[in-house]
Amino acid sequence: MLVMKNLLNPLSFLAVVLALSFTQVGAQNEIVPLRPDYWSDPEFIKKFTYGYTPNTTTEPSITSEEKELFDTLIPLIRSDVNSAITMLRTVILPESSPALDFTLGNLYFETGDFQGAIRQYLTSINKLPNFERAYSLLGKVHVRLGEMDKAVPYLVKTIELGGADSDIYGLLGYCYLNQEKVSSSLSAYEQALLYDPNNNDWKLGKAQALLILQKWEESIGIFEELITRYPDKAEYWLLQANAYLGLRNTTQSAANYEILRRMKKARPDSLFQLGDIYMNDGLPDLAYPVYVEGLKADPKQNVRRPMMVAHILTDRGEWEDASLYISSIRNTFNGRLGDKEELDLLTLDSRIALATGDNERASIALKAIIARNPLAGDALLLLAGFQSNTNEIEEAILNYEAARKIEKFKRRALLEQAQMHVRLAEYDKAVPLLQEALEIEPEDRIQKYMEAVEHAALSKRLL
Repeated sequence: MLVMKNLLNPLSFLAVVLALSFTQVGAQNEIVPLRPDYWSDPEFIKKFTYGYTPNTTTEPSITSEEKELFDTLIPLIRSDVNSAITMLRTVILPESSPALDFTLGNLYFETGDFQGAIRQYLTSINKLPNFERAYSLLGKVHVRLGEMDKAVPYLVKTIELGGADSDIYGLLGYCYLNQEKVSSSLSAYEQALLYDPNNNDWKLGKAQALLILQKWEESIGIFEELITRYPDKAEYWLLQANAYLGLRNTTQSAANYEILRRMKKARPDSLFQLGDIYMNDGLPDLAYPVYVEGLKADPKQNVRRPMMVAHILTDRGEWEDASLYISSIRNTFNGRLGDKEELDLLTLDSRIALATGDNERASIALKAIIARNPLAGDALLLLAGFQSNTNEIEEAILNYEAARKIEKFKRRALLEQAQMHVRLAEYDKAVPLLQEALEIEPEDRIQKYMEAVEHAALSKRLL
């Protein structure tokens, strides 16, 4: 009995395999795709073109006439795949061997007609329900298309039919990882590595699963193996840095990010993470240039992360660096900042100006914010506080009253206005404001403060 495995054309199948490819590594937190040359690896090709032992329970037989057809078809496949497809389509009948449908599926796949390939593989399975290699290739086609949910049942069926090997388990692990079935993914990758313990694709997949499961030390060890073998692979350094962060080993994590930086392979998110580490470790002089590098690394990036940096620098009192960074954000995102970001930067400007005693700049920034957004409670309170300190009392009261009309800021406005009146020894004006604040939210500290103010008001009246 002649079986289909002996009739596949190695050159045609090689072309099919070479047609498979994956996209580049995505963002920092995405699953690292299979390497682009995974499908063209010589060992992978060899396993699917040579060395098969015929299995009559999972492989279709062909008639002598179909054998003659294949003898004619193979040279045509080598010279003109499209003509071979046309020839097969004209001769395949409902009663033809599943081998013909399977071969047509391979040819469709070779020409990039993945849906045609899927259709023919399914036809061959309908004719031979235990056609193991048809299930295997169906699974691989769906992985190639990024259709993990569709790929899994075919890969599992391949295993059930005895077709398990490193690639089937590895691809199953890859599918489970993308489906966020991380424990199942880890089990599949471990099975894949039993078949091929030196396969770096499955080592990487296992390390990623361990990382997601927060098994930090185990993942670090695997990444160390991968880095030793491929020291120029940025994703290995990056993922290992994430594992070190999981262990709160910021020193080693920073070392990994610095290596990426020196390799010129650090993405903005890695640079911002490195800057955060330096800032949290009390090293703002190291953090600032890294933050700037992160901003300049990709002018088209989302402004959200640079805005966070501006807040960090301002909150930490790094006034000069914060001011320079805000200017860099405006220059980098010139014309692309929304109203929310513009208002946010103006608010930071005003905070920096107030902290550094630049009263004129603070006043200009705060008034610009309120002109843009009359309901900007933070700006109203900052401006009122500034006016209070510069004895512009009437203007301050107007802005406190405007802030009190905004529910979110009402209590804070009451308390700050009351404090202004206390500073001016206007105790009778402060008491009702404090009473109203306590009605909104009782607090012992404020209650005691109000009692002291009432006592001061009474003493003043008795003078």
